[in-house]
Parts: sequence; C-alpha cells; structure tokens
Amino acid sequence: MVADKKNKGAWLGLNLANNPNCVKVRTHLTDSPCRESIHTGDELIAIDGLRVKSSSDITASIYANEGVDTTFTIAREGVLNEVKITPTANPNHLTIVEGKGNKLWQAIKATMR
Repeated sequence: MVADKKNKGAWLGLNLANNPNCVKVRTHLTDSPCRESIHTGDELIAIDGLRVKSSSDITASIYANEGVDTTFTIAREGVLNEVKITPTANPNHLTIVEGKGNKLWQAIKATMR
C-alpha cells in the first residue's frame, strides 16, 4: 500500500521543507506542473480552502486530483495569493541513488523522492 501511494495519485513535482506548522517550497522537480505558478521559498497555506501544515497533508489533499484544476493558497513575501494548478500523474523518474558517500552525498540523497 505504501509503495502504491508513492507511485500513484496526483503529483506536483516539488521538494518541500516541513517547518513547524508550515510547508515551504525548496525546489522544483523536472516537469513540475507548478513551475510557473509556485516559486522557491513560497509557503503553501491551503489547497482548495483546506489548511495544510505538512507535506503529508499536501499529498493527501491532491492524491485524487490528477487532471483536476486545484486552487492553492500560497504566501509569497508576506502576500497571500491563490493560484490554479492541475496536478499530473506521477512520471516515476527513474533515478536510483545508492551508496553511502560523504556528508554532501547524504544531504543530496535525503532530498531524493
């Protein structure tokens, strides 16, 4: 079931940072559907009017929204904005990271999804 959840459902293509009670965008993944609308450093506040406080909240909120226009409330430089994004199917990028490596490699490996 867990592996199913990682490979199925809607996809935004964002690397997110979970801060206490907020989620910020760290980077965009290749082919992200929200590259034009959501920028690095933006805080995701709500999805379709429902408050999100963690990346798992975001995953749960968009899971069934593949191909459906979804309204995201974001905070950019202290200003609230609403943007419409259509989550896509997970492209299942074929990146496999293996090995121990140094501290930099460990940091890179920790951000891979």
